[in-house]
Amino acid sequence: MSATAEVLTSPAARRYVESLRGPYRDDHVRLEPSGCVLLSKVTADVHRILDFAVRPDDVWLVTFPKSGTTWSQELIWLLMNNCDVEQAKQVPLIHRFPFLEITSLMPEFTRNMPHSIDHVERMVSPRLIKSHLPLDQLPKQIKTVKPKVIYVVRNVQDAIVSFYHHYQLWGDCDLTLDQFAECFMDDLIMYCPYWDHVLPFWNLRNEPNVLFYSYEDMKKDLASVIRRVAIFLQKTITEKQVAQLVDYLSFDKMRDNPAVNYDPVVEQLRADYKLQPLPSSTKFMRRGQVGEGKQVLSEDIQRRLRQWTEAALQGSDYTGPR
Repeated sequence: MSATAEVLTSPAARRYVESLRGPYRDDHVRLEPSGCVLLSKVTADVHRILDFAVRPDDVWLVTFPKSGTTWSQELIWLLMNNCDVEQAKQVPLIHRFPFLEITSLMPEFTRNMPHSIDHVERMVSPRLIKSHLPLDQLPKQIKTVKPKVIYVVRNVQDAIVSFYHHYQLWGDCDLTLDQFAECFMDDLIMYCPYWDHVLPFWNLRNEPNVLFYSYEDMKKDLASVIRRVAIFLQKTITEKQVAQLVDYLSFDKMRDNPAVNYDPVVEQLRADYKLQPLPSSTKFMRRGQVGEGKQVLSEDIQRRLRQWTEAALQGSDYTGPR
C-alpha cells in the first residue's frame, strides 16, 4: 500500500490557508490511502508512520482533534499506572503519553525534545500512544498486531467550535466560526473528512481490542467511563479510586493542571510567529461544554451540518453523538 499526497489548490483551499497565521500556515495536502487532510510538512513522515512497528501490548488513543483527547489520555495513564496522581502531576503528559505525529505536524512543539516518532519507538512497553490520524493513515500493523485501541468521538458541532478556538489559540485564523464550519464540511481543515475518521472505528467497536466511547459519555457519567476503560485495560480499580479519579479529572482541576496543559508552549509559539499575546483568560482547556455548537453556530450552518451529517451517515448503523 503506497502513500501519496496531493496539494489542495482550489480557490476555497487557498483562501482558507491564507486566513491562517502561525504554525498551521502551510500548504494543505490530501493524503492517500485515507483521504485525510494535513499540512504538507507531514508528508516527510507518512511512510515512516505507516511502517511503524506496533507492539501487542501498546495502548493507542485515537480521536479526531478536540474530542476529549487530553482528558482520556490522563484517565488511561492513571489506570495504567496504579492511579498515581502525584507522578502524573510531576511529569508532563507529552512525555508520559506521546503524540505520535506532533513533530511531523508542528516541529516547533518538540524543539527541545526527540522527534516524537523516535520517542515512541524507544519507549518501554507497555506504550501509551496518542494520534489524531484516521485508521488508514495509522501504522499498518494496527490491523494485524491488534493492540488495544481506544477511540473517542464527539458531537460534530461541538468539535467544530472547539477546533476553531484551537486554531485561534495556536495561531490566528481570520475566518468567522461559520466560515470555519463551511471549510470543515468541505474537508479543508486538518484531519478531515470528519465522518471518514469516525466511522471506520465505529465499525470496529465490537472487536475485542477496540473500545469506542464519546466525550458526551464522559461528561454525563465519568465514573462509568472510568470503569469501562479499566475493564478494557484489564486493570482492577476500587470504588474509592474511581471517586478519586472523578475528582482529579474534573474539568476545573484538569484546566489548572500544568502537567496536562500546553499554555507555555502556546505562548512561546505565538511569540515565535510574532502574534499578539493572548488574554490571560484564554486557556488550552477552554470550556468543555456539551451543546455549545447549538448556541454559537448560526441556524443556517446548523441546518447545513445536519444535512451534511445525514448524507455522510446514510447506510450506516452509527448511533453515537452527531
